[in-house]
Amino acid sequence: MTPTTGNAAERCPECGRPIDPTNGCTHCLLQLGKIANDFGPSGTATVYDHYRIVTHSDGSPAEIGRGGMGVTYKAFDKNLRCYVALKVIHQRLLADSSMRERFLQEARHAAQLRHPNVASVLHLGTSAEQCFYTMELIEGESVEQLVQRAGPLEPVLALRIVSQVASALTAAAKLRLVHRDIKPSNLMLVRTEAGELVVKVIDFGIAVSLDKQMDKELANSRDTGAVGTLQFASPEQLRQQPVDVRSDIYSLGMTLWYMLA
Repeated sequence: MTPTTGNAAERCPECGRPIDPTNGCTHCLLQLGKIANDFGPSGTATVYDHYRIVTHSDGSPAEIGRGGMGVTYKAFDKNLRCYVALKVIHQRLLADSSMRERFLQEARHAAQLRHPNVASVLHLGTSAEQCFYTMELIEGESVEQLVQRAGPLEPVLALRIVSQVASALTAAAKLRLVHRDIKPSNLMLVRTEAGELVVKVIDFGIAVSLDKQMDKELANSRDTGAVGTLQFASPEQLRQQPVDVRSDIYSLGMTLWYMLA
């Protein structure tokens, strides 16, 4: 006799898969690292609206990157059932209204940009306890990782990467957006099904618009050292002077040198 299967009601409310009524959804328990409450052992929140941060087997969050404004994690969108990159403002900055506004402005600016060589911003969420945005998750190797693994790149490959980044910066410049942190670790390399190399510029969340006075004030902000990375920052960034697309071009040039040296 063919064993009976669970009815339509016996499905996981998050992933939609059939579940064992006794043990719950094995997929979500394994893939999402689900825990009993909304905080991991480290005290990091694991739930942001309809997003749940992916956790490792020990309960620690799956961190992708960390910067002056916030931390980026791998997360699962429970509505669309797909993985995303979720950036959360640092807890120490959450109570600072000016820094919250800066974080929100950065996300809104990045959301304006749609380009095949840019990781898109998907959602912005804010409340008294949380301030975050989600981005397209790029799972590949960064230029930094590639150079560390393989050494200096062939000039043809390096120029192919620079060309794609330049295309993204051109699209940003048309919207009067400046990235301010072009560097090898913010350039992700992925392969299409046809094997074509595609560069994705990530962390456009720290971009500023040159059109709004508020953004000019943020561009000139002297209250943090969060903008730019020392080895790749332009002279005007290091002097905390106003920036434009030429700053990104300078940083791209430094990145080219990094790839070839």
